[in-house]
Amino acid sequence: MSLFPTKFVCDVGTAEISTNDTLEVTLTVGGTVVLRETYSPVNGQIVIRGLRSVLEAAIYGDLNDVSHASAAVTLTAGNNTVATRTLYASRLKNPRDPGGTKTVLLAGDIVAVSDGSDFVCGDMVYTTTNGIQPLSAEEVTDGQVLETGTRVWVDRTTCPERCVAVRFLNRYDVPQTMMTARPLDVKPAFEDKTAYYGGQRVRYSVEQKDEYTLRSGAIHSQQEYASWADLVTSRKAEVWYEGHWIPIIVTKSNFTVVRRSAGRPCVEITFQMADPKQAI
Repeated sequence: MSLFPTKFVCDVGTAEISTNDTLEVTLTVGGTVVLRETYSPVNGQIVIRGLRSVLEAAIYGDLNDVSHASAAVTLTAGNNTVATRTLYASRLKNPRDPGGTKTVLLAGDIVAVSDGSDFVCGDMVYTTTNGIQPLSAEEVTDGQVLETGTRVWVDRTTCPERCVAVRFLNRYDVPQTMMTARPLDVKPAFEDKTAYYGGQRVRYSVEQKDEYTLRSGAIHSQQEYASWADLVTSRKAEVWYEGHWIPIIVTKSNFTVVRRSAGRPCVEITFQMADPKQAI
């Protein structure tokens, strides 16, 4: 099996080098050496495992910048190049793309909300191998195909002030957005400490722990679940509020992915503010 069978980091395999010599092995990412070690062969073979973990740390995305989400990678042993390829970040394999051929970096369908003239909250974006791609309501039709098996769905609303948008790093560690016309539910919560002072209980060190529950609209397709699932496992996420993005931490989900064409349950995801001093 090739060390780099696809262009995605999640598919990186094991390096096997046939040699009877002790060799210095170097892994270079984007022109920077991230690994340099000396290996001795056993039975005429040098076997190097764990390169995927190294590359996951070296190739990563950001919600505002995807310049680090891909890089030219080269593995050399002695004076010979073992393997070289441009690799793209990915935390999880996509079962709908076993060959790693996708150029639209989405695991599933995306959902936008429109008031009939424009998307109602935040910027609607997804990412391809060419970078972040914005979407405008004028250019998108409901159910439009972005790539084979991936679509964008547009829900209509007459109450744009109630809508919710989230953006997050998906399984390819690049930004995408999802929207719902249903409003957030907020459950105030806190942690505090109290002590007796002057004969009275005094409250201090109050830490806000409000819980926010996002609920999707009707699920349009089986593939939509994959995008919501990527939000649940995302390492970075934000919610659109009062004209800007606020960092959040997803704490739990309460939905079941059902594999049928009708009667799909809606998605329910709970999150907290990443900053305990932040409230909305």
